[in-house]
Amino acid sequence: MSNFWDTIRQNAEAAHAELAKKASRFNNRAFLESVIAAAALITAADGKVDSAETDKVLGFLNKNAALAGWSSDEKAKLFRDSLKQAGDEFDAILLWGKVAKQKGNDEAATTMVGLAALIANADGDFADAEKAILKRICSSVGVDPAPYL
Repeated sequence: MSNFWDTIRQNAEAAHAELAKKASRFNNRAFLESVIAAAALITAADGKVDSAETDKVLGFLNKNAALAGWSSDEKAKLFRDSLKQAGDEFDAILLWGKVAKQKGNDEAATTMVGLAALIANADGDFADAEKAILKRICSSVGVDPAPYL
């Protein structure tokens, strides 16, 4: 399997289109919630959330064709609500449960992880804390993290 980032770098447009095509097969609320839960967990990974990072993640969520089946307002509300949960130790458990819903469906899990990896890098800084959360996301859905790190 080629490295996820090598594929993105070599042909970003085609790689994004392929990810969007895969995600369109999972055009359901549980998939959306898992992607946004992962986005919130990653965004809050370093313990601080600034508006610039939030705006970049929202921009990604709204522009990415993989999540085009939902309105910008719906995605923004879900992300902001999830971000609040990510900042609370007990509420974050609910987000991990949403992520784990993709376990058992390898294609959905891999697609969700791919989107989470892109979100982690949305601000151009794939920090160690974000990598640790991405590894945990991979572990929770049974996906090898190596191609995404």
